[in-house]
Amino acid sequence: MPVHPDTATRMAAARRRLGLEPGRFIVLHAAGLAPRAGADTAIHGLAMLRTRWGADACLIVVAGGGQGEFRGELQGDHPQLARLRLFAADLGVKAQVRFAAPAGRDGPGERLNDYYGAANVVASTPWYAPCGFTAAMAMAHARPVVGTRIRGMEGLVVDGVTGFLVPARDAEALAERLDRLYRRPAGAQAMGLAGRRHLRASRSHIGAGHERLPAGRARLEEAQQPELCGGPGEAQ
Repeated sequence: MPVHPDTATRMAAARRRLGLEPGRFIVLHAAGLAPRAGADTAIHGLAMLRTRWGADACLIVVAGGGQGEFRGELQGDHPQLARLRLFAADLGVKAQVRFAAPAGRDGPGERLNDYYGAANVVASTPWYAPCGFTAAMAMAHARPVVGTRIRGMEGLVVDGVTGFLVPARDAEALAERLDRLYRRPAGAQAMGLAGRRHLRASRSHIGAGHERLPAGRARLEEAQQPELCGGPGEAQ
């Protein structure tokens, strides 16, 4: 299957704006830093993907939308950020994990949309009180989703069609599904496009809002998407 030109063009443009390597396999986790968001599972999955399957992959962890005080690369002594940095270092992937904020000079919507556009796949790995916002955003950007098989995610991700569902906190299962997408880029793109069609067909107002609004003004706050959220907004 040929590379979808719209997907390839948008990905290349987003990576240029973010200063990311054009050819590397990029996994995005954009659910925040709190433990229940599952960023540690994504980091562990990346480490397995690289060491066990030899994939040239990296991970971008984006803080939740409530951390608007951050811009660009996350710095400082935020407790959850420090915990995740240490975890990545212990697993030997410190250099391959980038921590970033949803807000940039052009506003939060522009920056976050670029991260989704730059990614090959979105890992949505919460283990409690999930919100479907990240999965819906990934599908709006025609990116396959590897999500946890928990309430909220199962209603969005069609296993084997728009992405994959894996058990919560199962880094090995996550890594195995990521490797499938890494080894089969045409299949991964087909899943992403199927996800976008599925989102449109489901008449999700997140997907509709994303396509109607300019990128820099996209609605990002999870609190505004109550029917997709399994619980209250997470504490960072």
